[in-house]
Amino acid sequence: MTESVPTVSRSAHGLSSSACVACRQRKTKCDRRRPTCSFCQKYDFDCTYLLPRKAGLRAGYVSQLEQRIAELEARFESFQQEVWQSLPQSQGDAVATAPCLQMKMGDPSVPRVPEVAQVSEPSSHFSPGNGAPADVAHPHDEDDPLTLVAEPLKLTQAMAAEYCAIWFEKYHPWFPILHQPSLVEYCQQWDPTSGATSSLRRLQAIVAVILPDHCPDTRLTPARRRQWSQQLRNEVLLAAMHNLCMENLQALLIISIAEYGDGNLSEFWNLMALCKRMGTQLGLRDLVAHNCQNFGVSFSQAPPRMLSVPTTAIELEEKTRAFWAAEALDSVSTLGVAWNLGVSKPELAASLPCSDDIWGFSEALIAMYRFGGVDSPSCFSLFVRLATRDLWHVHHFLQQSYYSQPSSADATAAAVDIPSNSRQRECMVVDQQLLEWQQDFQRLLTVSTPPYTDLYSYSTTESSQAKHPNTILIQCTVDSAIISLYQRYLIPAVRPYDDGTAVVDERRDSVASAPPQPWKHAADRCQQSCDHMAEVLRNASDEVLTNVNPLIIYSIFVAGRFSIAYYHTIGTEVPSKTHFLIYALTVCGKRWPLARQLRHVLDAAMWERSASASTANPLPNEFYDLQYHALDIAEALKRWDEAIQGAMPTN
Repeated sequence: MTESVPTVSRSAHGLSSSACVACRQRKTKCDRRRPTCSFCQKYDFDCTYLLPRKAGLRAGYVSQLEQRIAELEARFESFQQEVWQSLPQSQGDAVATAPCLQMKMGDPSVPRVPEVAQVSEPSSHFSPGNGAPADVAHPHDEDDPLTLVAEPLKLTQAMAAEYCAIWFEKYHPWFPILHQPSLVEYCQQWDPTSGATSSLRRLQAIVAVILPDHCPDTRLTPARRRQWSQQLRNEVLLAAMHNLCMENLQALLIISIAEYGDGNLSEFWNLMALCKRMGTQLGLRDLVAHNCQNFGVSFSQAPPRMLSVPTTAIELEEKTRAFWAAEALDSVSTLGVAWNLGVSKPELAASLPCSDDIWGFSEALIAMYRFGGVDSPSCFSLFVRLATRDLWHVHHFLQQSYYSQPSSADATAAAVDIPSNSRQRECMVVDQQLLEWQQDFQRLLTVSTPPYTDLYSYSTTESSQAKHPNTILIQCTVDSAIISLYQRYLIPAVRPYDDGTAVVDERRDSVASAPPQPWKHAADRCQQSCDHMAEVLRNASDEVLTNVNPLIIYSIFVAGRFSIAYYHTIGTEVPSKTHFLIYALTVCGKRWPLARQLRHVLDAAMWERSASASTANPLPNEFYDLQYHALDIAEALKRWDEAIQGAMPTN
């Protein structure tokens, strides 16, 4: 006997959404009349209709769950085997009888690990410390509570050699603060069983920078690599706080790259402050500015000059490069901020880094080179000159008050685009210096002068020649500096008075009903800089942009943000060249999280410009207000991106 089917109430009228039970079983057409269809009424059948079903699981959902369970079981079995492999052979019998593996979090009485077959010890660059199990193959992410306590990462000689090779191939061309032959020789002679030394900190810093992006051991998850990278950074920082020496300063400069590329700007600036203070205590400014002539005592052991006069050419050059690296990183990374930075005044007669080609030679050859030239032919020295001399005028201008005294000639000057405003005139003077720098630098790029051949010497392959990464960085830095100079003066703004009230600039008083008109000269210079940067990045290879100095990221963002915000203000379409800027951030984002974050911001801005309806998560209003520089709103944009990424569904 079949189970009775619920019937639809006889009081219902109209048509059913499906055929009745009788017509469904006979496979005949049903007119779905209620309470009785024509077929059932004709043959006097009991006409019943099925109640509508609730929506069930989507097709294939059960099979996906079964496949997921099978994958998790396979990963768990692999994890059991790798835990066995990480134990010393003498502890093999103890594992089978151990009640459990102590976990980092949760109930300690977790189920025991079943006995597994013994396998051979795998070869790896990673060495666990003190014979304890190292979590090198844990299948879970760092947020999973069931994670083993990770032992500190121990460097091996093979690992140090491999990561040094990566550093000198991809990072050294645009950050040449280490002497390659000396460090390679140190790696070859280094004994991993010896205690930690100052030179070892430089290796740890190199591994900390490269590890999140490259790892020879495929068993390490990205989350575990990031965790170990942070552990190495903390070790380097702690060692530098307790031991003032040149090697620790170099290690701090190296890990600062990772902090900036990760978007940790506050941490980066704190490192810069520490590096500059260490450089002062080590007497590096006296070294480059006065050639150690004002040290007083040649071999002083008292602060603030803890180092003796350099005795070798390599020692002299390493100290010179460390000093200028800290100064250049601090200057370029704060380009565009209006607060008082205390940027050092230019040392016009100071010694600059030597040629990058010379820097790759051994001590015997470097000793024959004449150091101390103020116009040293080096791509790195050109970048240093730009960052510490020419950009100082930009910093000095931006740190002054934005508002100037009112002038009765402002309205007349605006009509002919002549800046009678003193601040605008000062802005043009600083811009003229940058324009002369651009012209001189362009001549160096177009004339094959032997001393400057390293501007083109960076080549990723034997068959392809590419511009040096610092050449690209120099051009983009100058362009972003020009935009930072003009963007606040582009459109007249409200000027507050001492009593707290606000009135409109005199230029706008004359035509109160008309919208503010951009300063044409400022608009032209900013647009030219955006177009020039887009062209430079368009001609750069993806491989160079992937490994280029992360300082270029904010230069690209400054241009991209200006282009979108300015054309949004005047109500016209964004130029097509802006897409080159967004693409450059996409390529840089393959290596640096900061580039990915800022690319999300520009993508959202372009979407808001093109979408007909408002978005659910609009950008902060400050993004479109050019009175704010890019670094002024960096924290707000970071929080916006974190909120967006947190709201996205995870697979």
